[in-house]
Order: sequence, then C-alpha cells, then structure tokens
Amino acid sequence: MHEHRLQKKLSSVLADRQAKRDERLNPRGFQQSKKPTIAVIGYTNAGKTSLIRCLTGDERLRPEDRLFATLDTTVYSGKLPSQMPVYFADTIGFISDLPHSLIASFTATLDDVRHAHLLVHIRDISHPNTVAQRDQVLETLDGLRLPSALIDNMVEARNKFDRISDERRAEVEEDTLADPNAVVTSCTTGRGLPELCSLIEQRIFKLIGCEVRKFKLPIDSAAVGYFYREVALLSDPEPSPCGRFLFFTAAMDNVQFEKFQTRFGAYRKQPSTSDRK
Repeated sequence: MHEHRLQKKLSSVLADRQAKRDERLNPRGFQQSKKPTIAVIGYTNAGKTSLIRCLTGDERLRPEDRLFATLDTTVYSGKLPSQMPVYFADTIGFISDLPHSLIASFTATLDDVRHAHLLVHIRDISHPNTVAQRDQVLETLDGLRLPSALIDNMVEARNKFDRISDERRAEVEEDTLADPNAVVTSCTTGRGLPELCSLIEQRIFKLIGCEVRKFKLPIDSAAVGYFYREVALLSDPEPSPCGRFLFFTAAMDNVQFEKFQTRFGAYRKQPSTSDRK
C-alpha cells in the first residue's frame, strides 16, 4: 500500500475508532455485558485473523495475505471453555522499518490494546525471521507503556507449527514446554488450540479475579432478574424438577459476589439431592 494512501486510511481509522470504542464500552460495554476483551496481536501475516476464526468459530473471517490487511481493531464475540463470553480483538499487524511519517498514526491505532484484559501474541514460528519479528512486537508494546499486568500475563501462540521442518519441531516443542506462557499452535491442523483456550481462560480468570460459582435461586426471586442483567452466565439456568428453583452457573469475582450477598443474602453452592425435588 502506497505510503500516502496508508496515511489517509490510518487517519480515517483514527477518526472513527473512538466512536466505535464508545459504542462497545458504553453504556452496554464490558461493565454491562461482562465480556472481557482478549487482544490478539502479532507481526503482519502471523495468523491473527485465522486464530480468531478458530477460537470463535466465525467462518465469515477471511484472512488476507497482504500488508496491513487489518487497519483497525475489529472485535468478535467468542466463548472460553467454561462458556464465559468474551471479545477477541483483531488488531493491526506489526511491521519493522515503518516510514517515520506513519509511526504516530500506526501506534495510535493500537491504543485499543490498552483496554484489553489479556494479550495473545501470535507468532509465525515458521518464518525465518520469527525471532526478529517477536522482538519488533515486544519493542512496539514497550513503547505503548502498557500496564505491567498485561505484559507479564501475555500468552504466546507459536503458530504455523505445521509448516516447519521435522528437524525444527522437536526444538520448538522443547522450548515451548519450558515456557509457561507459550503454546504451539496450527490454525490449519488445530494443533494446540484447546491448550491455548485453556491457558487464555486461566489467565482471564486470574486477572479479573473470577471464579465459576453455582447458585440456587427461587424462581420468583428478584435475584433471577438481577442475574440476567448483571452477571456473566455460563449456561442457561436449569429448573428444578419441582419447578420452584433455578440453578445458575456464573462467572463472578469476589466484589460481585459480595454485592450479590449484601443485596440478596446467602446461596447454596452445592445443592443437595433433596434441593432438586
């Protein structure tokens, strides 16, 4: 893409980005929808869009093998293994040797990364310059001055494992096993995607202080409406055989739980057999 055209496009993106963020975050954004945001970052053509398509099951996503195929942060809905709803944010691809006139605009398009709850850094492990690409991404992130929790808990997806030689596979697997933040993946074969999802969920739950909790509520309780409005439900509630209660499974942090208890009282985490009658 010609530098002038790219600058024009980046300027348009920046003008539109804040409006999109406001629409997503207020008044029906994360605090209302209870959806944590996972920003997928990486060097250009590392496989960000393909990974999000695999994680969300959204077949409409079509990766493009060209520079800056994604010029703005695009958000897609998905679910973690626990069924917690989340957003996956597809960000602009990183690149080295960016023209000086574009650096400020490029960096500004990454401002949405600051608002993520977790970063997933996807790498093309088959690329001959994969280490240099990794270093470029980390250098750019350092310039954004992100919260330390975002950097320290960043997950690395070592992607395109299916494209590397047999000789390199053992080395990559050994290095990855020694790194608790990394997972070997292939969006083509599905290799490592369940493990990546599990690691993402572990980090999200840790970072937002969340637990999976079970509740038994009288069907006519005001707490039922509260749950639908304010709580991240992981599945549809199950009615008791007698029809007098609903059993909810929800993701809730300690602050939310204490707020619920203060307003509605105690609950039974593990209902007995007699409770279901």
